Amino acid sequence: MTAQASAGYKFIPDAIGHVLSDRALAVPEYQRSYSWTDEHIEDFWTDLRSAFYQDESEYFLGTIVLSQEGAEGADTIIDGQQRLATTSLLLCAIRDEFMSRGDEKRAHIVHRDNLVVSSLHSGEDVTRLQLNSDDHPFFMDAAAQLPANFPQKALHTSHNLLMDAYRQLRQYVHKTAEDAGTEWQSRLVAWMSFLQKKVRVIVVEVPTQSDAFLIFETLNDRGADLTIADLLKNYLFGRAQKNLNTVRDGWMEGLGALEMSAENSLFTTFLRQYWSSRHGATRERQLFKSIKENVVTPTQAVDFSQELKRAARDYAAILNSDHERWSAFGTSTRDNVSALVRLKLEQIRPLLLAVMQHFDDMELRNTLKALLSWGVRGIIVGGIGGGKTERYYCQSAVNVRNGTIKNRHDLLSSLNDIIPTDDEFASAFAKARVTNAKIARYLLCALERAASQKRDAELVPSEDEERVNLEHILPKRPTHADWPDFSDEEVKVFLISNDRQLESAGAIRRCRIY
Repeated sequence: MTAQASAGYKFIPDAIGHVLSDRALAVPEYQRSYSWTDEHIEDFWTDLRSAFYQDESEYFLGTIVLSQEGAEGADTIIDGQQRLATTSLLLCAIRDEFMSRGDEKRAHIVHRDNLVVSSLHSGEDVTRLQLNSDDHPFFMDAAAQLPANFPQKALHTSHNLLMDAYRQLRQYVHKTAEDAGTEWQSRLVAWMSFLQKKVRVIVVEVPTQSDAFLIFETLNDRGADLTIADLLKNYLFGRAQKNLNTVRDGWMEGLGALEMSAENSLFTTFLRQYWSSRHGATRERQLFKSIKENVVTPTQAVDFSQELKRAARDYAAILNSDHERWSAFGTSTRDNVSALVRLKLEQIRPLLLAVMQHFDDMELRNTLKALLSWGVRGIIVGGIGGGKTERYYCQSAVNVRNGTIKNRHDLLSSLNDIIPTDDEFASAFAKARVTNAKIARYLLCALERAASQKRDAELVPSEDEERVNLEHILPKRPTHADWPDFSDEEVKVFLISNDRQLESAGAIRRCRIY
C-alpha cells in the first residue's frame, strides 16, 4: 500500500475490506442518511460477483475521502459512506451465513476482525463504522449483534433501506454458499479475501473537512448522482474554513425548517427559487455555477448560510397556511396562502420570499391577495408557466430587495406587461375549459363569495371534497341519444359555467345522523 502526498493530501490505494477492518470511521451528522435502494444493491452485488468469478486481479470501487478532523478517535467520512455501509452489511451477511451453518468460530472471526471493536470506556462492542445519529442505532443492530437482529419498527426511511439491503445481501450470500455445496466454507473465505485484497478503492486523506469539501464536487457516490444540494453543501463547507460550524448549523437549520433532507427534490426547488429571488431567474442547471461565482470568501459562505436559514423558514410558511408565520394574520390571509398552494402558483414564490422579508404585515397581506388574483388571471388567460412570467416575477423580487419596489402598487407597475387586463380576463374566462378540479372548485367558491351570502350548504363557499361535490350539469361523456339538442361543438363540459358544487350524499347522511 503506497501513499502519495500532495499539498497535505494523501492518496492511498487500499482494499475496502481492509479500510473497514483497519480504521475507525464515522459519518458526520450533516451527511445524508443511508440511501441505497434495491437497484443499487443489485448492481453492487452483480459487479462484485462478476469480478469474483472472473478472478480479476482487482476491482475498482471508487474513491473514499476521509478527514482526521471531526469525529473523536475516528476518521470522518466526507465521501464514500454508501459504499462503506453497504460493504459492512455484506460482511454482516457473510458472518451470519457462517453462523447459520454452524461455523461459529469463523463467524466470530469475521465479526471481531471486520465489524466491531471492544471499547475500553464502555466495556462493550462498538462498530468500526459509525453512521449518522439517525441511522447508527439501527445499524448497530446488524453490525454489533451476532447474528443481525433488526428491531420490528423502523423510524426513518433509511432504516428500511438498511434492513432491505442487509436482507438482499443475505440472500445473495446464502445462494453463493448453496451453489458451492460442500465447498461453502472455502467459498465464503474466498469472498472475505476478495473484499480484503482485491476490491480496491483510493483513500484520499485530507487534513481538514474544509479541504475535503474543496475536492468533493469532482467525486461521486457509486450508483447515485450528486444532487445540486449535495454539491452546494460541500462547496459551502469548503469555503467556510474556520467558520465551518456556523455554516453547517445554518444549513442544517434550513433543512430542519423545511422538514426534509437535501436529497429531496423540493429542497433543490427551494434553493433555485431562493437564489432567483436574489439574482433573477436562474435555471436549475445554472444554479450551482451561479452560487459558486457569488459565494467565494468565508464571510460570504457564512452570510449565505444565515440567509438560507431565514429563507427556509419563510418558504415553509409559503407551503403551509397553518405555519406560525401567519399566526398574526386573519383567516382571509391564511386562505390566500392555502389557495396559492392548491393552485400550484409556484412562479410567485421567489417574489413572495422577497416580499415576506421586506414588506410590513399590512403590505404583505394586501400583496398576497394581489398575487393570488394575478395568478388566477394567468391560469385562465394562459402563459402563467412561461419563461417570460418567471423572469418578470424574479426581477421584481430582486427589485423588492434592492428597494426599487416598496409596495404592491410599485409591484403592479413592474408586472403590468404580464398581468392580463380585465377585458382579457373576462374574454378568456367566458370560454375557459377548466379540467383541473381544484382550480374549478376555487373559481366556483370565489364566484359564490362575490355573489351571495346565503348559507345553504351548496352555496356556502367550500372546497371541502367530503362536504361538497364538484358536479357537471352536462355530463363528462354525453351521448347523442341522451342529449340530442347539443352539437359536438356545444359539448364543452369543462367550461366553468357547466360546473356546480352540490352537497355530497355522505355529508347529507352525516347531517341526518347528528
